[in-house]
Amino acid sequence: MEPAIRQDLLNEMNQRLQASYVHLRDDLDRQYRQDMTRAAMQILAASNTVTNERLAALIESINEAQTQDRQWFAAALERVETNRRRDSTQLGNALATFVVETGDELQRTKRDVARALEDVLLDNPAPDLLRDDSDQE
Repeated sequence: MEPAIRQDLLNEMNQRLQASYVHLRDDLDRQYRQDMTRAAMQILAASNTVTNERLAALIESINEAQTQDRQWFAAALERVETNRRRDSTQLGNALATFVVETGDELQRTKRDVARALEDVLLDNPAPDLLRDDSDQE
């Protein structure tokens, strides 16, 4: 009877150990999964933080570049406007000089033509050209 009791006791202990082992394995598996999930969430949160910081830095960099581009463009437009005003002033001055010089030359040309015409008329008077049509009435 003693060997039978020992065998029953041994079987019962094996079953209890087996059940404890299964329960322990399930508990460790659940704990492992929870730990892995928690670690994954922490890593994901840290990754999101780093990603957000990098995106903020990128946005700031883009904004700075756009600001520099706008400043460069405004400066370029100012240079274009300055050059346009300078060119306009130079053109106005050149035209004024041209008008003065052309006006003087035109006056000389008119005088020269008038003198030449006077000389021609005095040398060869044309009766029809000098006669006034109002006298014939």
